Amino acid sequence: TTQITSLTYTQLTGLSSDQLSALDPTAVGVISNLAIKGLSKDAMAAMSTTQISNLTPQQITALGTDVTEFSAAQIASLSGNQFGAIAPYALNTLATEILSTLKTDQTGALTTAQLNAMSNENLARIRIQDLSADQITGLKGSAINSLSSSVISELTSAQFSALTKQQLSAIEPRVLLEFGNTNLSLLSEEQIQGLTGISFKALPASVVAALPPTVMSKLSWNQTSFTTPEQFGAMTPEQIAKMTPLAVGAIPAAAFSRITSAQLAIMDKFQVAALPKDSFSSLTTASTGNLTTLQVAGLTASHLATLDSTEIGAIRESQIPAILPGVISGITPTAISAMAANQIRQLTPAQLKSLTGGQVAALNPIQLQSFSTTQLESIPPKALSSGDIRSIQSL
Repeated sequence: TTQITSLTYTQLTGLSSDQLSALDPTAVGVISNLAIKGLSKDAMAAMSTTQISNLTPQQITALGTDVTEFSAAQIASLSGNQFGAIAPYALNTLATEILSTLKTDQTGALTTAQLNAMSNENLARIRIQDLSADQITGLKGSAINSLSSSVISELTSAQFSALTKQQLSAIEPRVLLEFGNTNLSLLSEEQIQGLTGISFKALPASVVAALPPTVMSKLSWNQTSFTTPEQFGAMTPEQIAKMTPLAVGAIPAAAFSRITSAQLAIMDKFQVAALPKDSFSSLTTASTGNLTTLQVAGLTASHLATLDSTEIGAIRESQIPAILPGVISGITPTAISAMAANQIRQLTPAQLKSLTGGQVAALNPIQLQSFSTTQLESIPPKALSSGDIRSIQSL
């Protein structure tokens, strides 16, 4: 070793194949990085696997693309620590047949820089299953897209769970499905946020149904705007309860029309308030009649404007006072004229003060006669003057 360190660069690089192969394996490890880089191809080819195993990581890095001069047997003798020291640009130049036969410890030592320097073809050659969770996290989404379905389907749950939301946002829907339902059902709160709307739409209904409610709480309106009828039909009440009002409101009317009584019953007033009118109007008459007091308090003027004579009549009289005064003007004159006397008697003074002239004009004599004195006094004179003279005379 001492003698080797005393040799000059010219002397070291001038060693013949026989001379280099005769060196003690430990002596090889003290050759300078510069001299290692200067070795001839024949000299490198003559190195024994024992000598190769004594090279330092720094020497391996210094070789650069010259590492390709090593044979398959010499490459196989590299430890994981040595293999991880190969310069990223040099690793990508190794023969594909060598990359496809890497040892488990070599694959496990690959750095993020090395993995991302690989061409898609080369990356597909290595045993992805041997990568650690940290290595998986370092892969580019585009690289994952290049993997075959057979490779992706063999990834473990731990590897799938290591994917970041940034990676998932770059993974194409067709590739996402190749992870399999078991893995997709493991999507975390962080991961679900990485899915694009198109990717969320691609998830099987059974996967959506298996996601924890806490995961569903992280869905954005952009994602739920792609919800399919099958996905929404599979959602549990507990999942819907955790979703944000914006996310619920963005669900397409075609999907929301599949709502069950259990799903509707769990919604809070803020979720109800966020429903666009086409989604609200998809509710059946029976569903409208089953709205809770809190849900009725979440109705907007646009919601009320969609109610026809039958639907307004389905709202229970005990729920009428829950309608906010500021939105009651949304009820159409036709619908308000169809309200039963017991519903009319439940209108509060604040609600009556908000009635429009058109609504008051639509009230029939029976409805007007149902009002108490306090209620009549609450109707603005201007609005009352819009009423039919025969209706007024009936008071």
